[in-house]
Amino acid sequence: MNKKDLETIAKYLHDAVHMRGPFLEKKDKTTVLELTPSFFPYYDHFEIKSMTDLQDRVLVEYEIHSPAPTPVFKAISVIRFQDNLISSIDIFSEGSWNQNDPGAH
Repeated sequence: MNKKDLETIAKYLHDAVHMRGPFLEKKDKTTVLELTPSFFPYYDHFEIKSMTDLQDRVLVEYEIHSPAPTPVFKAISVIRFQDNLISSIDIFSEGSWNQNDPGAH
């Protein structure tokens, strides 16, 4: 994602990839790849803070560094694999994991 290269991104996606986030849900490789460039103007780079192998999936904690004056945006993704390709991406952005918590500010 840091290189913003769709050809490279496509190599890692399963044909039936399913991408879910706070404001989106997309299914299949073609649809996900069509959506991906719309994110490019909103970030300079991703910085991975940690990765945890959970056997059938990987939990990735990262920061999205956007052009000034936008602050650093924190997110977590749960990534699942099928046939050694990314088959599912669940994105939880800063604040989204508390959206149903009445005590969240």
